[in-house]
Amino acid sequence: MRTNLSRALLGIEKVEKIRIGLGQRTKQRRVKYAKSKLFDANYNIELGTYYFKGLVDLTGTPEYALAAYNAGENAVIRAGNRIPAYPETVNYVPKVLGLYQKFQTSRL
Repeated sequence: MRTNLSRALLGIEKVEKIRIGLGQRTKQRRVKYAKSKLFDANYNIELGTYYFKGLVDLTGTPEYALAAYNAGENAVIRAGNRIPAYPETVNYVPKVLGLYQKFQTSRL
């Protein structure tokens, strides 16, 4: 997985402060991964990256994987394997990709 894309994804999650830890955590995902270290930063980065990689494998593109990360896998599937027309998701995907582009062009 692209390191800068992971950084962008987790950076947006941290900035928005709408998730527990640095990656999305829902009861379903906690059960799915059988872990409970919700506020352990290293764990959250590892799990968020692992989960996102699985979404890339599932959806075939980073853009659709970001949409699935934000809106849920089923929302992307219901949208015909496209970005669902949810305002939050429609804004979220380009926001993460924009940060990714900044990381790509910087020496951070």
